[in-house]
Parts: sequence; structure tokens; C-alpha cells
Amino acid sequence: MNYMHSPRWFFLIAIAVGIARGQSPHQPSEDSLKLYRTPTVVVTGTRNPSSIEYTPVRVEVLQPLPTTSAGQTTVAEFLEESAGVLQQYRVRSGIQVMGLEPAYTLVLLNGQPLTGRVAGVIDLRRLPLGNIDRVEFVKGPMSSLYGSTALGGVVNILTPRPHHGWTLQLRTQHITRGGSELHARGGYGDSIGAVQLYSFFRRSQPFAITVDSISFPYAGSTEIALQAVAYWHPTTQWELQGDGRAFFSRTHGAFAETYGGQLAINQGAFRQREWSVSVSSSWTVRRARLQVGLFGNQYEELYYWDVAPTGTNHEDEFRQRLGRIWSQYDLLWNVRYRLTLGGEFLYEDALGTRYPDQPVARTIA
Repeated sequence: MNYMHSPRWFFLIAIAVGIARGQSPHQPSEDSLKLYRTPTVVVTGTRNPSSIEYTPVRVEVLQPLPTTSAGQTTVAEFLEESAGVLQQYRVRSGIQVMGLEPAYTLVLLNGQPLTGRVAGVIDLRRLPLGNIDRVEFVKGPMSSLYGSTALGGVVNILTPRPHHGWTLQLRTQHITRGGSELHARGGYGDSIGAVQLYSFFRRSQPFAITVDSISFPYAGSTEIALQAVAYWHPTTQWELQGDGRAFFSRTHGAFAETYGGQLAINQGAFRQREWSVSVSSSWTVRRARLQVGLFGNQYEELYYWDVAPTGTNHEDEFRQRLGRIWSQYDLLWNVRYRLTLGGEFLYEDALGTRYPDQPVARTIA
């Protein structure tokens, strides 16, 4: 009997030919697709863009969700939920890393230091969570690279870069007893340059919580944040970058405080203002890159309240300024090894009625 003329064999041969035609010899296999995965690039561990696989220290990359389903509104709340750090709930919202006080955690915004550290705490409520692209977090001592304020770790908060083409985003959120907020972002970019604008507005109404027949009032607040970012590429080797940011916050109304062991309800206000400007330029020729930049930041806060026993007004003002000029030269040998040379000049001062003698601190590094 000739089995080749059996209908069963014709059916099996047809299936085999169909499978062979469906598998093109030029189609990459599943394993070959791994070669096209873009590696995660971080800058905090070495102050240079490098693959997270080759950075000498462990860097955690945290990305907030487009919608804060957990009711998170500040960077401190996001880090507490994502990185497992301890948030300090006092007048300011800071974080504790490795069991150390907030004074030993360095907070950077796009690689630049934030000012306004009062009682060792940088108030992270100044940074809207909707303007965060990702957070690079290094736990452990980094004093050899960033100074003594980085004994606990470094938190580098990176804002979104402009994209190619037109971009327009609008998002709102309302949280009970947390206020309503509005985020708006728009920009345009192409191969020559890009520009992006971001605005943020939040307002919360005053409320009170009653515990054991005692009412504790919470004052209402208004917050506004603005940011403008621009990039320009005159040539393929030359890039110019500018970044400007402003923040304003005012908390006013009735609040509870203790005086002489007694609870008093007073009227007062707390105001915060901050602005920063950053301009930098970089030249890249083959494996060498030279960067220079200027950075300026000023933070102000004002307390104004009525002292209960006398009824007189009391005012407490604090202002801190920071200026930075820096340069850095990098020579890249391969993805693992590079030579980096750099220097910076820092100027910092603090003044106001809180410090009547106007102390000035200068650092050259």
C-alpha cells in the first residue's frame, strides 16, 4: 500500500509547509529582542548619565503614576509609599533615611540643591507631584560626592523634559480635606530646540476636627507653582538649556497652639516664596564633553500670628539665597570607565528677623 497517496499524508504535508512559510528566516527570535531594550540611564550615582547597570552605587528609580490613586499630593508622601522612608510630620514635610534626621538627606531638583532648609528640614510640599517625571534615590553615605548633607542619602527629583511635537496636558484632582488642585502643561519641540510650560494651583478650605469635645482648627491654604524649560541645539555638538521655577504658598486662618500649658485658638498666616533660575551649556566632541552652568535660588518664609496673652502681633521672617557656578569635563572610554574633572563655586547666606546678625556662609569646592 502506498502511504504517500493517502489523504492523511497530504494533510500533514500541507500543515508543515504552512508553518514553514509563516516563519520568515529574517524574523528575529524572542531572545534577540532583548538587544533592543533601552537601558535605564541615571545621573545621581556619579553626576554623569550612565546605565544603571554600571553605576558604582545602587540607585533606585521611582516613577509616580499619572493619577495619584492613593491620594498622594506631595513628593514626601510618594517617597514614603514607594521608597519606604519615614516622613516627618511637623511644620514642614521632610523625610528620614537610614534612621538619620532629615538634615542628613540631600534633596536635589534636576541636579541642583534646594534651599530653605529650616531646622534641618527641606519642605517637600513645595514640589507638586504632577510635575515629577521620576525620582532617583540613593540610600547611604554619599558625602564624598555631595558633601556632609548626604550622609543619609540623596534624593534627585527630575521634572519632565519637553517632547518632540506639540504637548498639552490638563489634570484636576480633589481630596476631601486635602483641597482641589489643577495641573496644566504645554509645549513644543523639534530637532533644533524645545520649550515647555507648567503651572500648578491648589486650594484647600479650613476645617476643624473634634477630639474629646475639643475642636482643633486647620487653616486653609493656597499654592501656586510655575516652571518654564527651554532647550536649544545650535549644532549637533552644542546644547543650551534654561530652566526657571517659581513657587508661592499662603496658609491663613485659625489654628491651635499651646501657650503656658494651655490650648489657645489664634489667627495667623504662614507664607512661602521661592524662585530659581538655571542656565547651562554643553559641548560634546566624540568622547569628550564639557559642561558649564549658572544656578541661583532664593527661598523666603514669613510667620505672622497673634500672641494670645497680649494680643500683639508677632512676625518672623527668614530668607536664604544660594548661588552656584560649576563646570565639568568628562572623557568617556567605554560604558564602564570615564574620567571626570570638575569644580564649583558656592555662595550661600541667610538673613531676616530670625537672624538679626545676618550670618553669611561661603563655600568654595
